[in-house]
Amino acid sequence: MGLAMWAERSATADTITVCASGCDYSDIQSAIDASANGDVIEIAEGTYAPSATLNTMGKAITIRGSTNLDGTPATVIDGQGKRRVFQMNNGEGPGTVLENLVITGGYASSGGGLYLENSSPTLTNCTVSGNTASLFGGGLDLYYSSPTLTNCTVSGNTATDGGGLLLWGSSPTLTGCLLCANAASSGPQVHFVLNSTLLGEGNCFTSSCEDSDGDGWPDKCGSIGDGVHEVPGEYATIEEAIASAGAGDVVLVAAGTYAPSATLNTMGKAITIRGATNPDGTPATVIDGQGQRGVFLIASGEGPGTVLENLLITGGNANYGGGVYLASSSPTLTNCTVSGNAATNKGGGLYLYYSGPTLTNCTVNGNTATSSSGGGLFLYYSSPTLTSCTVSGNMATEYGGGGLDLLYSSPTLTNCTVSGNTGYGGGGGLRLWRSNSTLTNCTVSGNTANSSAYGGGGLLLLESSPALTGCTVSGNAATNKGGGLYLDGATTAPTVLDSVVCSNTAASSPQVYGSGGGWSNTCISDDCASCLRSLGDLNGDWMVDGEDLLMLLAAWGDPGAWQSDVNGDGEVDGEDLAAILGNWGPLP
Repeated sequence: MGLAMWAERSATADTITVCASGCDYSDIQSAIDASANGDVIEIAEGTYAPSATLNTMGKAITIRGSTNLDGTPATVIDGQGKRRVFQMNNGEGPGTVLENLVITGGYASSGGGLYLENSSPTLTNCTVSGNTASLFGGGLDLYYSSPTLTNCTVSGNTATDGGGLLLWGSSPTLTGCLLCANAASSGPQVHFVLNSTLLGEGNCFTSSCEDSDGDGWPDKCGSIGDGVHEVPGEYATIEEAIASAGAGDVVLVAAGTYAPSATLNTMGKAITIRGATNPDGTPATVIDGQGQRGVFLIASGEGPGTVLENLLITGGNANYGGGVYLASSSPTLTNCTVSGNAATNKGGGLYLYYSGPTLTNCTVNGNTATSSSGGGLFLYYSSPTLTSCTVSGNMATEYGGGGLDLLYSSPTLTNCTVSGNTGYGGGGGLRLWRSNSTLTNCTVSGNTANSSAYGGGGLLLLESSPALTGCTVSGNAATNKGGGLYLDGATTAPTVLDSVVCSNTAASSPQVYGSGGGWSNTCISDDCASCLRSLGDLNGDWMVDGEDLLMLLAAWGDPGAWQSDVNGDGEVDGEDLAAILGNWGPLP
């Protein structure tokens, strides 16, 4: 754009021009200082090197660069490796706009290109490239900020963590954006922290910016071919296949062990990541974090259309969610095993934050929360659905909830087994705090609570009122009280129907410690055999069937045949027959 045109523009009150000479200002910050809400700062093509970080100071203004003939930004703002390029920390909203700018050469401890704090501006057709952060967010560091980025490129930035983007409590919306070739020495190119999410569509995140056909979009972006992306047949890595997949596509991962170089991020895509199976149906595709990183990050608003299937997720290590970290997402996990992962804080296997995933036929075992709670799963304000799942052999070394630790959560468990877990702060199997879960036809057995303060080898209930129907709580142990269930506080009132609580051990009150709730047709006994007999299971095989009926008929009318006296009234008669017929089938 010629100088005459820039001079003409300067006559317009709400337009401020910036160029090397002949415009309103020759430096960008001076133009910002002189602007008012609603103004537009037009910057001529060329390279500008501010002497200090540019700060929009909370103003609802548009800073617009020029474009090349192909529409790419022609206005370059260069931090020269000395300073951050842009900073917005005064509550900027969508009315603060950056457009047609190349932001490069920035350097800072965080947010080398841009640092946003409690601000949510609009970026359109911008390129954030070649910036560096010594710690977080080489390209952009978002702190409790939710900007909107449209048709932007974030590439070639570096940081210790979050080479391209670092999101802390932030929920940006990206549409038609490209993130490629950003590098982080100890984390992914996009790192989500504290309930961060990423929304939008038509984006591509990939490790390579290579564009062999010159169409302006990397080769690894976009849905390709028949929508099935094979690893390793078509793609060497799972992350490359994910980056290339579009909505509805399948990433098909062959049998074998894969060790991603960064945590796998589904990036909000409604895709299926499907592994292979062994002859017995168990997962034959292993994804191993090698004790160096979390394995999966699902935190971009994913719904049920984002599917993990037939995967063994192992070797993960993270502060939260060693195997799988979920935030504000509700994906589907089918026939997956999450095993041998660790969290230094919560959720050795899975960490759920405001999430409602569906898990079917999954196994969560042998995971550890090394300094907090939720060895298998930690749930915070989450409502997952678990069907035919097993949670076993997990450990929480400090605050409890060896199998599952629930805080303000309402999961639904059906036909699940929670067994052999250890919670050193109570709640060997499950610890519920202000949570009201539903358990139907579930078994909670063989769990241990090693706590001097709380018990609950099977379940520890703190201000919680779960519903148990057709469940068995047996063989659990507590060093304190309530080997089976520990009920704490007047606001704890479980509903227990058609269930069995038996053969649990503790220093005192081995079956149930505490009072309250509604208990119906439930047997509570130190001896499971007596409970089974009271339900008509005369041979102790947890099934009321023809064998029990034959035992009853053989003892009919014999007052000494106490083993067949279902109701314990000293007679084997029609009432006992009615009890057997009424409980016919498998017991809880």
